[in-house]
Amino acid sequence: MEALGINAKLLVAQIINFLVFFFVFKKFISKPFLHYLDEQHRDEKKRQNLTKELEQGEANLNLEKEKVLKAARKEAAEIILQAKKSAEEVKSQIIADANKQMEEIKNKGKAQLEEERNKINSQVKEKIISTSSLMLSSVLGEFINSELQDKIIQGLVKKVDN
Repeated sequence: MEALGINAKLLVAQIINFLVFFFVFKKFISKPFLHYLDEQHRDEKKRQNLTKELEQGEANLNLEKEKVLKAARKEAAEIILQAKKSAEEVKSQIIADANKQMEEIKNKGKAQLEEERNKINSQVKEKIISTSSLMLSSVLGEFINSELQDKIIQGLVKKVDN
């Protein structure tokens, strides 16, 4: 082999150096580096999984948010509808109460008017009777006795009552 320019001792030394280098590289460099690469790969998978979970969580959250918004809108619409119904009921009740009060006031007014009319009629009757009595007694007092005057006054009162 020396004819080829290969030194056997040097070749054996190179092979031993290579084996020592291979052993040291495998033991101290390759395993920790592969371990580091595996950890990085696992971390990357975890990040990807977490990203997927976050995206799914975000999608679920958006769906949940939409559901809550729909429910809130529906509830708000129901509340508005109930408020409108309540307002209509209150309005109807207020109108009914106002009509009732109006009728009561009208009836009271009619009763007061009738009472005033009766008072005025009785006052007029009294005035007519007193005026008639005074007229009869002054004009006919000398010619007619008191008994006849009373009969005439009673007749006048009956005519006024009718």
